[in-house]
Amino acid sequence: MRCQRQILDVCWLVHVSNAEVLQRSGLSTIGDILRHRRLSLFGHVACLDSGVPAHDALCLMVDTCEGRKAMVSWRRPPGRPHINLSNMSFNENCVVRVFFTLLNGDITSAVH
Repeated sequence: MRCQRQILDVCWLVHVSNAEVLQRSGLSTIGDILRHRRLSLFGHVACLDSGVPAHDALCLMVDTCEGRKAMVSWRRPPGRPHINLSNMSFNENCVVRVFFTLLNGDITSAVH
């Protein structure tokens, strides 16, 4: 909306509703654009050959939604994953620590 308001030269002091901005600009809403792009990507993935990972993932999702069991090859091996935070190198651990610190909102301790 902000870009459309800038294109139409609508000042922020003037009250203009989002519906009016869309009507003036004649552009589609973001939801319509995303829906169109998702459907076009879905069409491309659906036409891929069987054995391509994207097509297999789509088939797995459809099978799961319809209640069919997943193939055995799609399952994770039993047990815990071999990689955890303590097995990471120093740089990866620092990135993870900064990420979680930023999520908690304490930016000052993430920098140091």
